[in-house]
Amino acid sequence: MSLENYLGTIAKLEPDTVILIDAIYINKKAGIIEIITESNFSITNFSTHGLSLDHFINFLKSNKIENFIIIGIQPENINYGTTISLPVIKAMDKIEKILVKILN
Repeated sequence: MSLENYLGTIAKLEPDTVILIDAIYINKKAGIIEIITESNFSITNFSTHGLSLDHFINFLKSNKIENFIIIGIQPENINYGTTISLPVIKAMDKIEKILVKILN
């Protein structure tokens, strides 16, 4: 599943805010969670799917989506065809609990 496949759908929904959670190479221990901002995105390889963060942010802005949060999780392995590692699964669970608490 690739983010690029959903850009059109995101634009059609015209959301006020987009929250993107993805594996992002930030050169840290597997499972580390980091909020990615425009000021620090140059240190990342962004998505394991190959879409540049710059491109994604420009897409959002060109579709009048000014509110967005990008949450990155350091993957353990970025080789094609590998499964999600336990540290990443634990990080995803942590993010889910936080978002459910905030949004309820």
